[in-house]
Amino acid sequence: GRRRRRAPNNGGRRRPPKGRRRASSSGGGNLNWCDLCDDSVEILYREIDYVAEGANARRFASDFDGAKWVTTPKVYECTEKVLVMEFVPGVSLKKIHELDAAQFDKVALARNLARSYFLQFCKHGFFNCDPHAGNLACDDHFPGGRLIVYDFGQVASLSTNQSRGILNVIESIVDLDAETCVDAFDEMGVLKKDVDRAKIVEVVQRNFDTGKVKSRASKAKKAHATAEKNPQQTKNATEADVMKYFQLPATYAFVARAISQLTGVATLLDKDFDFIEAVAPLIVEVKGTDVYLKDELAKRWRKLRDRIPLFSAAAAPPDKVDSFSYATIMTLL
Repeated sequence: GRRRRRAPNNGGRRRPPKGRRRASSSGGGNLNWCDLCDDSVEILYREIDYVAEGANARRFASDFDGAKWVTTPKVYECTEKVLVMEFVPGVSLKKIHELDAAQFDKVALARNLARSYFLQFCKHGFFNCDPHAGNLACDDHFPGGRLIVYDFGQVASLSTNQSRGILNVIESIVDLDAETCVDAFDEMGVLKKDVDRAKIVEVVQRNFDTGKVKSRASKAKKAHATAEKNPQQTKNATEADVMKYFQLPATYAFVARAISQLTGVATLLDKDFDFIEAVAPLIVEVKGTDVYLKDELAKRWRKLRDRIPLFSAAAAPPDKVDSFSYATIMTLL
């Protein structure tokens, strides 16, 4: 078994409290390396903490209770020295030939892997940081293959704002909506105070228009969105100009790592894998139908107001428009 170790005590020296440490520049954005180091130590040493791992596995099982397409071994006993779990055998997702021989649906498995992480990020605010192929397998308990997730030694949590911000960034990529994307950045906490918002919107919109940031889920909307660029764009802002406005909370390093690993696994399963395309249909589920429809109405209302100068700020806001008006606007747009 794995031997438990104590986390280093830093020689008795006190670390400055988070938020008071000097941030350094990484790729133009500010990353607080001390906070990242502290979070890494906490997460990595939790890897050899059986009690924490058992609790994490139980949390994941609870979050996905009722989902037939994904599972994790049940935890029977959990102490500092012993972790007893259910034996759930499966075919590792790195064994492509065995997956083919057993006729598992690799495209569906890739989609469900993305689906599981979208829900972890955006709905549950709790995710496994280490989705490499050795921690993932499948069995035949669901059509096409049931995803099995092992090893919850490394996990991280997201605040409500962080989860909602990630969700809105994904939706903004689908919609090619730079304004919403920048709003989501702010909600995620990655923008500093007193930024030049117009410049950020300009750069994001240009990345959408040129395809630098893209998804197959966005293609149907690209021509429409390109025709509706922000009229206030100066066309002078560069990425170098706006990166100074960004700060990178340490948690997002683990989000990026998880996305990178799952994308590597999913691409082995499906060479055409596209994370945004795979999770886009779940946006309504996570937001809830009422919130989703209200947000869609707000987007269309803004577009309609921008197109017709006679619409003023005094016009009824989206949440005050009755169902007949909503249906009428949706039909017209």
